[in-house]
Amino acid sequence: MIDVDVLPANHMKKMYDDYKYSCKETANLFKEKPVRMSAYAIIVTTSGYLFSTNPTMKDYQAHLADMTCDLAEVGEDLRNKQKNAQAQQLIYLQTQGRLRRFTIGVCSFIWYTDFPSYVDLYESQCKEVKMRWRDWPQYIVDIGIHRRWLWSEKYMIDFDINPEEWKHLDESDDQSVKTKDTGTQKLS
Repeated sequence: MIDVDVLPANHMKKMYDDYKYSCKETANLFKEKPVRMSAYAIIVTTSGYLFSTNPTMKDYQAHLADMTCDLAEVGEDLRNKQKNAQAQQLIYLQTQGRLRRFTIGVCSFIWYTDFPSYVDLYESQCKEVKMRWRDWPQYIVDIGIHRRWLWSEKYMIDFDINPEEWKHLDESDDQSVKTKDTGTQKLS
């Protein structure tokens, strides 16, 4: 004999009834506790959105390639030395294969290791010599959320403005202010 409950049509009907009942219960909860359920809905929706826009390692590699092109377009004398050094450090770690990605679903952390993944030296495999979890925050070089890389984008703000290039103007402004001050003192 064929069991009637196993037939696909009956199975689909039971699934439909379960989902219908679940939706009715959710609607009733929204009526009974609208603030709490709205907060839950916002949390779930925001988490889902951040999860879907969480950047990947390929996104970070593309971002580093864009950074490299942007840096190459600006002459060495015009670059901000500090920001250039930070960006060059990221590019250096990437070319060595020492960058790793760790994700918690809604955001990603890019961190570096002491050795590339293909190195099989004792130091890279030994548990006692490896980085400990409490030291891990020191190794983080970037944070990705909502299709953006926060720290490296910060490095690229005003990367093409070298403050040392304008020092001589600041010194001449200071001298002109001193001259004006001494000039006003002589008049009074």
